[in-house]
Amino acid sequence: MRWSLTCRASALRSSASSEAGDCVVDINDFRSILTVLGLLCFLGIVAWAYSSRAKKGFDEAAQLPFADEDMPDRDVGHRKEGTNNG
Repeated sequence: MRWSLTCRASALRSSASSEAGDCVVDINDFRSILTVLGLLCFLGIVAWAYSSRAKKGFDEAAQLPFADEDMPDRDVGHRKEGTNNG
């Protein structure tokens, strides 16, 4: 049975009174469902990002750029002696 906004209420009240082909799902129903699912996904991500359980991991990740300060600087982009690059 296919559904649409116009026949959903009547089909739910009495499934015997509606034919199998008289209700259709249009593109707006699909868009509405996707919008609600997207909103729920967004709210879930926001709740996870601001949860106190994730704070420790985020604090550790925030310190990663500063973790390599003890390592010596590398000569990146400089030619090594004795090599011929063309």
